[in-house]
Amino acid sequence: MDDPNNWPETTTLEGYPFHCELIEERASEDCGCPEELWIMGSLEVTLHLEEDGRGHVIADAGDWEGDLFIECSGIEDLRTHAADWINTFPLEE
Repeated sequence: MDDPNNWPETTTLEGYPFHCELIEERASEDCGCPEELWIMGSLEVTLHLEEDGRGHVIADAGDWEGDLFIECSGIEDLRTHAADWINTFPLEE
């Protein structure tokens, strides 16, 4: 599994028309898998990397929550997929 101690130090994502900022890196309370909490635009976004390499993206707008399951090659790939998915939403900063 992708070891979070070996992840590159990335606290922002460039190239998107909305603010992206890493808030927290942690292990999942439920299963211990690595997770990252991001603010992307006006959404709180949790990135969850499964042991088998699949990714789970959870977008929370307060009154709405959506999720996406994807195949990814690691945390950097999961970050990009998440931001690309969020970029399809009509966001207000």
